[in-house]
Amino acid sequence: MNLVPVKITIYDPVDCTVKDQQELLHKRITRISNEAYTQGALLTQADIAILLGESTKTISRHIAALEKNGELVPTRGKWKDIGPGVSHKKKILELYLKGYEYTEIERKTRHSGEAIMRYVKDFARVLLLTEDGFEDKDLRIITGLSEKTIQEYKELIEAYSTEEYQERLDQLHSIFEKKEGSRKRKETILKTSHGRWNR
Repeated sequence: MNLVPVKITIYDPVDCTVKDQQELLHKRITRISNEAYTQGALLTQADIAILLGESTKTISRHIAALEKNGELVPTRGKWKDIGPGVSHKKKILELYLKGYEYTEIERKTRHSGEAIMRYVKDFARVLLLTEDGFEDKDLRIITGLSEKTIQEYKELIEAYSTEEYQERLDQLHSIFEKKEGSRKRKETILKTSHGRWNR
């Protein structure tokens, strides 16, 4: 793992205006995790616990509460998809499927437009391949995505395959043209899968 030096704000004068201890901890967790992220680093939950003088269990519980309220707290486990919780990719795609524009998603998640577009394209690829009958093991080979990510994307497909979100799903289908039928679409998807599929 590459180590990156960062400057974070453990204490800010505005902290004194917060009366509720839980709100203060939430503010500090959000602040230092995002300060590290904007400087090219990701704190672990253990890092945050040490810096704020709390237990890792306490930090984990508060991060879960923040994320339940729609906040994205950038930590190494979530951002690198190595933790047990829901990944940031899934949260970003949920915002997209709910109709948020790229600029809004950038603001809410602090991710670049390029990264968001990459997640959307990967999700569209999984969507089309799933509709064409590819199994999970094939999806992993073709897309190069992890098993966890594929399962999260398939959960999204199931949850958002309703009339309410049809406009977004139609946009995703348009990413890969279907002028030459299903077989040609498969070949197009395979060719854009980072060269991981060889016949």
